[in-house]
Amino acid sequence: MTAGSLSISLIAPSSEAADKVREARAAEIRLRTAERERNLISMAEALGFADHLLGRVRYGAECLPAQIGGRDLELRRRADMHVRNYLLDLATYFGEQAEKHRKGKAA
Repeated sequence: MTAGSLSISLIAPSSEAADKVREARAAEIRLRTAERERNLISMAEALGFADHLLGRVRYGAECLPAQIGGRDLELRRRADMHVRNYLLDLATYFGEQAEKHRKGKAA
């Protein structure tokens, strides 16, 4: 092994390391830029928005039986049953989707 080949093999790893550091810094800058431009939000913020949105949907849906049935109690009960089943399906679906996103397995 010559001195020249030894110095080349020593330079290459540090050059590789420097490239990795530059790429990591560039990735961090891209991430911060995406957050600042609101192209990327935290999981907590996304789930908070989903909770708020679904709360509004639930509130509106729970008012439907009274609006549809009026004084007809049988119609109100039937409408209430359908609304509750719909809300249960929604809760199940969104719970499953939230769990997939938490695990990084989004659909």
